[in-house]
Amino acid sequence: MESTGLGPLREAMKIAPANLTLITRRHGGKFPADYVKRVITEGGGIRGHGSSAMLAWGPVFNAEQDGASPDARIEELTRYIESIQQR
Repeated sequence: MESTGLGPLREAMKIAPANLTLITRRHGGKFPADYVKRVITEGGGIRGHGSSAMLAWGPVFNAEQDGASPDARIEELTRYIESIQQR
């Protein structure tokens, strides 16, 4: 998974993807877990994520799969993003 915003499709995007390893740094040294969860579930008002009614990954996170609830998957993704933060 390319998390620094330098993936192979970056040049095809109208808005460059964010470097997900710098979220903590951009928030004063504290990982904003609630903010990250809100962006995952609602788009967080970030251009390019689409409306909150139709996020690209909405169907994935809103359906129970392999016994995991949507909340559990969102929590797991949030913890992963926290784990890749540059300190």
